[in-house]
Amino acid sequence: MATTNSSSSGSHVNASSQTIRRIQREILEIQRNPSSNWTASPTADSIFEWHYTFKGPPGTEFEGGRYHGRIVLPSNYPFGPPVIMLLTPNGRFEVNKKICLSISSYHPELWQPAWGIRTIMEALRSFMPTPGEGAIGALDWPAETRRQLAEESRAWTCKMCEASNEDLLPGGDDDKEDLPQQDSDDTEDVPKPMAFVALNNEEELPSSPKKAIDDTPETPTPTGKQTDSPGGNADEQSSAAALARRPPRKMSMLMQILAVIGFAIALIVDCFRHPPEAFIGPSGQ
Repeated sequence: MATTNSSSSGSHVNASSQTIRRIQREILEIQRNPSSNWTASPTADSIFEWHYTFKGPPGTEFEGGRYHGRIVLPSNYPFGPPVIMLLTPNGRFEVNKKICLSISSYHPELWQPAWGIRTIMEALRSFMPTPGEGAIGALDWPAETRRQLAEESRAWTCKMCEASNEDLLPGGDDDKEDLPQQDSDDTEDVPKPMAFVALNNEEELPSSPKKAIDDTPETPTPTGKQTDSPGGNADEQSSAAALARRPPRKMSMLMQILAVIGFAIALIVDCFRHPPEAFIGPSGQ
């Protein structure tokens, strides 16, 4: 996958210089501290569209697999979350559809600007062996089907960047889990993966220099019936619940100290204005 420092195109022409610098800094950080478990870089046409490949987590039905996908960064990145998609058939996520996670565009209220491409990759990889539970873009295919797809995924080639998974991430899966040190501005714990049920998956992707993958079929369901997602506005409910759980603000220690000092001064002034009779001598003395 080619790396470029070109700015943007399409809906990203209004991106700020702060956004461009942040993305360029992430490109350099990943180049200096590459991971043995995944690779990610922007396309040759735009630094806002990234392609990635990661290894299936060891000890799971995805072990040995190589999974390729897209990340589309918004023009207000890092203050807005990205669109995340998987393109390689895998049995865990639907291909060529936006994934509904706490780190994706489905939940901007949960996104943190300190997160970046490295955070996304580590969280997405760790989320592979977890249950789909009806989340948007999620699948719960049988383990045997996933193992078969993992075996076939090595030879899979992306029709957009024309790179194969085997070329992008060669070798075995005996590498240790790694998370290289990030720059001080971007250091943040990898979020625990969270899935959310959304109402639909019909939102359009941000404009891309490449055409959409028209020849990539939607993922069929091998067995069983699809489970409909429950209704309700997940974003509004999540925000309201978070607001309701927020504890009331407490008075700071400094304000408490100032209040005590003010009360003491008021008592002293009051004593001088109205002294106790015990301290006043007889008249004429």
